[in-house]
Amino acid sequence: MTPTVPRLQLLLGQYRYRFATEVDLQEAVAEVLTSARIAFEREWPVSRSDRLDFYLPDTRVALEIKVAGSVDTARRQVERYLAHPEIDGAVLAASKAWARGVYPTQQLGGKPFAIAFLMRPL
Repeated sequence: MTPTVPRLQLLLGQYRYRFATEVDLQEAVAEVLTSARIAFEREWPVSRSDRLDFYLPDTRVALEIKVAGSVDTARRQVERYLAHPEIDGAVLAASKAWARGVYPTQQLGGKPFAIAFLMRPL
């Protein structure tokens, strides 16, 4: 499967994630990507100071995972990633309340961007 930004947003939103830390959540997301046969690299260095949680080389999409912090801080971080020529789109996937709701794919820095809400089990 070659994930576009909207497809990745939908895929991640279909699951419920059990986790205690951001590392746990990243492991769960890695399992989802692996099950969907999506190629990815973890902690991919996009610059000396920036590392992507996940880089999807087939589509050059960045995937950033958040369990803490504000939406503004997370968006600024993703916007910084999108400024790099190696990145063609990004998904910000978070378990925070600010990620709830329907967020259509939009543009951030002139590139496709979406927010995916990562739900916990009921």
